[in-house]
Amino acid sequence: MASNIYEFDPETHIGKVNGVIWPSVTQLLNKYGMINYDAVPLDVLENKSILGTRVHAATVLLDNNNLDEDDLKLRFPECVPYVEAYRKFRICESFERFSPVQCS
Repeated sequence: MASNIYEFDPETHIGKVNGVIWPSVTQLLNKYGMINYDAVPLDVLENKSILGTRVHAATVLLDNNNLDEDDLKLRFPECVPYVEAYRKFRICESFERFSPVQCS
């Protein structure tokens, strides 16, 4: 069985599986008219973007069994509820990540 390779470039916010670009959740929600951020102030969007990048990094570390939970709680407490929700999702849905996960 072939392994799927997931790559994520935090600078461009582009994710790829086996070299093929996959749209982000936000891109899909926007494409199908489920969200509209036109009325949201730019500073709020920027802060949420930073939060999303941090949460994504933490979930990758969690998937790879490398998350330092004490450090996360100390340095990025705002991320903890999201990581806990992801952990619960993994358990409830018997979720298995792509293997191996690589972030470039």
